[in-house]
Amino acid sequence: MLELVLLIFGVFTAVRRFGLRKLSTTSYPSVDPLLFESWKKSQLKANGAFLLGTWGFFVLKIALGVVLAEITVIRTEEAALGVALGVLAGWILALIIAWRLASRAKRIRRQAGIAWPTPGARRFYLAAALGVLGLLLGLAFLSWWLFRSQRPLLPPPVPLEPAPLGSPELGRSEAK
Repeated sequence: MLELVLLIFGVFTAVRRFGLRKLSTTSYPSVDPLLFESWKKSQLKANGAFLLGTWGFFVLKIALGVVLAEITVIRTEEAALGVALGVLAGWILALIIAWRLASRAKRIRRQAGIAWPTPGARRFYLAAALGVLGLLLGLAFLSWWLFRSQRPLLPPPVPLEPAPLGSPELGRSEAK
């Protein structure tokens, strides 16, 4: 579930990244151009690390799961657990690196006096995040409601019995 939340926040980060790439020194004429470029470069690195930590390791986990499911050598639970822990460690490391880079970019942004994202964009991101959170909570409640009992959602299949010889269900060629 946490991966899903981070994938969705990755979408917001990618949208912000496109907006960040369009910014230039003319957008903030009162800011020193060298300081602005330094901030922009730091923020792009932080966004890239976050996207690697969210989307990259999610895709890697799925790819490794598909590949390892086909390999007969790694069908033990210990090997699967080792791969999952390795991917988890890489995921956590990428998020820590993204957090450190974002802290550096934030420090440069405050030093330069850059107001980014704009207040309107902040409200949009907050509203979108609350909407996504509401959707996820709704899905969690729905899954809890559907699977709250141990009974299956569908009735068990009825075993089929073979038709007796000479019955009309067998077809005309065998009935002769």
